[in-house]
Amino acid sequence: MPELPHDALNKLISDIYDCALEPENWPIALAHVTRVMGGAYCSISLVSVPLQDTSLSAHSPFNEEALHDFYANHVADLPGLRDLAQGPLDVPKASYEPGGFEAFSKTRFYREWVKPNGLSDATLCKIAHTGDRVGVFAAIMPQSHGPITERDHWIVRSIAPHLRRAAMIGDLLERQQRVAQGYARLVDAVPTPLILTDRYAKVLQINQAADSVLAQGRTLAIHRGFLTAATQARVRGIHGVLAYKSLGEAIERAAQNDVALGQRGIGIALEAPGESPVVAYVLPLQASPIRSAFHSGAVAVFLSTRDHSRPVMDSLLATLFDLTPAEARIVPYVLRGASVKEISKKLCVSGHTVNSQLKRIYEKTGTNKQTQLAALMRSFEFPYGELDRLPNGG
Repeated sequence: MPELPHDALNKLISDIYDCALEPENWPIALAHVTRVMGGAYCSISLVSVPLQDTSLSAHSPFNEEALHDFYANHVADLPGLRDLAQGPLDVPKASYEPGGFEAFSKTRFYREWVKPNGLSDATLCKIAHTGDRVGVFAAIMPQSHGPITERDHWIVRSIAPHLRRAAMIGDLLERQQRVAQGYARLVDAVPTPLILTDRYAKVLQINQAADSVLAQGRTLAIHRGFLTAATQARVRGIHGVLAYKSLGEAIERAAQNDVALGQRGIGIALEAPGESPVVAYVLPLQASPIRSAFHSGAVAVFLSTRDHSRPVMDSLLATLFDLTPAEARIVPYVLRGASVKEISKKLCVSGHTVNSQLKRIYEKTGTNKQTQLAALMRSFEFPYGELDRLPNGG
């Protein structure tokens, strides 16, 4: 049996693998196989089980009218197709086995399609079977070729694993691309500015509405692929430091799980001098099938340019230091120099409760007394307007 030279086989396989990343190259690769085999044309397909929808269908150049007639009227008549789908991988068979050419020549398929198109036999091979789909390769021979030979089968056996790998990788990439395109349309369809990030605030996708916000370049920016404060926003007092840290912390927590996020990421006002704030809301995406429709990102950051309310300092502190609401509401009083007794009176709680909460605050902030806590808080340059917004009218 005259085998294919090693270099020629390598070139054939190389052409096949190109199709994994460039599916439009399948007709070229199949034309190469056709020439090597002396065939009329070759085809490859991935068909759903039961044999209905086709996710991959490519062929080398051939009479398009004849092929349209085949797929429209004769594909179900192809001898042995259903048996092939149930058979082993990488085992090629001639189209008219086992009844022989005489029986095959009497079939409607031969009379109405094979003979009129100048064809004779074909070698068919199942190259993939994933449970929901079957991959089939076919090399169809002209009448001048005569019956399928052992060389024809050898070539098909040699390339079948490579056809399978290229077809399945290409199909996987194509499916992922369809999903990504669907998500892109979904994200762009959201009228609210929306940015999808990973846990480190690396931007994975941004819709048109958010792109318009970032185009202003004053509040938020993308620096080396990461969502960050715009240059002008970084010089802002509290919202140049604490708010942006709060956003980063909320994004990282949201990427972990819903519970870890807690009260973080709710209405974080991001400001630049002379600008109305852009308010950020952080949504975790991984834990729910509904939210995972945006699964290209771990976190969704929604931006509101209409909500101009600035969140109270309590929520920012809770975000940054993982304080409970009860703990966070003590901190502004500490900044004002209030004693434990004064704080307990203002908040209508016992001195013991205030001391217990202060102890937990010290542990979370890395301080050990009120003066250190106050110094830490003032290092964030809280404007007096924040200090005036104390709970209970303090």
